[in-house]
Amino acid sequence: MGHLEETLKQILTPIIEEAIFKSMEKVNLIKEDSSEDILMGIEDTANFLQISKVTLHSLKKDGRLKYHRAGKKVLFKKSEVLEFINVKQQQ
Repeated sequence: MGHLEETLKQILTPIIEEAIFKSMEKVNLIKEDSSEDILMGIEDTANFLQISKVTLHSLKKDGRLKYHRAGKKVLFKKSEVLEFINVKQQQ
């Protein structure tokens, strides 16, 4: 490599590495934020909690687990399901 190429490599390598790191950081933050706001149906939520649909219905009916409606569909926010799990673990 010539002197100019070596100098450019020394200057550009840290800049490129920093840009890549920041991009990866942003992607991970987006994934973390969006994964918790995923809406799950009854079956997915029951599977996630490893409980039956009947038990999930009881939790919903008793107000122990927050849910949302989209027309006739019952949906659960993953962030609220994770919050429910954390509360149960602390009890």
